Amino acid sequence: MQIRPYIAGWGMAGKGMAKALEIIKIINPDLQIGEFTRLKKDQSLKGLADGPGEALLLIGNPHGLHAQMIQEASQAGFKHIVVDKPVCIRKDDIARLREIQADVAVTHGFRQNWGPQAIKRMIDSGEFGELISVEGRYWQSSAAADALNPQPSSKKEWKNDREMNGPYDALVDLGAHYTDLMLFFAGGKPTKARGWVSHVNAPAAHRDTHAHVEFQFPKFRARGSISKTVHGTGNDLEIMVLGSRQAVTWNVERPDELRVARGTTTTLMQRPNDGFGSQQPPFHGLGWLEGYVSVIHSYLLKRSGQSQATYPTLGDSLNVMEVLLNLSME
Repeated sequence: MQIRPYIAGWGMAGKGMAKALEIIKIINPDLQIGEFTRLKKDQSLKGLADGPGEALLLIGNPHGLHAQMIQEASQAGFKHIVVDKPVCIRKDDIARLREIQADVAVTHGFRQNWGPQAIKRMIDSGEFGELISVEGRYWQSSAAADALNPQPSSKKEWKNDREMNGPYDALVDLGAHYTDLMLFFAGGKPTKARGWVSHVNAPAAHRDTHAHVEFQFPKFRARGSISKTVHGTGNDLEIMVLGSRQAVTWNVERPDELRVARGTTTTLMQRPNDGFGSQQPPFHGLGWLEGYVSVIHSYLLKRSGQSQATYPTLGDSLNVMEVLLNLSME
């Protein structure tokens, strides 16, 4: 049965979804993905889910519109939806979205990389021994660069609108990825969570630029540094899992490699050439786009009955947002 994709939004997320669809067509033509339709701003969803084949809505518009569009899509008859994170930016939306019956995948793509998947298997198999802590950072430099630029970029001006971007910026935009990884490793929500935010170099009053988060899970603690104002960095996401038997570090800039340390000895574990994700060979991946390909492909494979592939779901992402939006702030 042919899939009829519709894409809402044409920023980085929307274009990433479009690119991912084209890659999936190449690596799995049996899925019969048709040409996507790019929705116009404020276009009604009524009637789009009708007709031959299966309609698939991919939501990549501003954050503040995600929750409303998921609900409107469900009411319009869409049964298959993929949405960029965050799925919502307001606490009130969480309960309403838990009522959605459509099958929704969320592009929390970093957990779909080989490194985090391998770490999760190590945790579950007991290779770390007693888990002690998960330390990590997700650093970017956009706020630092804009603060030093007399004519800052006008891209993504919608983020200066609190209604469109929500009450936080770095904490939710980047912190959602870090938090999703922690909940993925732990297999559930933390028993305690606290945070701290800074607004230094903020382009708007509500846009935090630097944050710390700390989570306590039944089997380990986690601490993360989240920032858009670290000078001189790119897209620096790094996770280190510390256990009594070993410590393992993964960095998104070396996504097909794990640094495994035991005592004073460090070795490198490299991803085998096993057709993972986009099926690119190791160290020839797609960067951040790898996660989009993996999430959407896994979703379509499961939808078609070709596999029982796992991917971040609406429920997973609502747990992430519930944690972040209810942090005990210092």
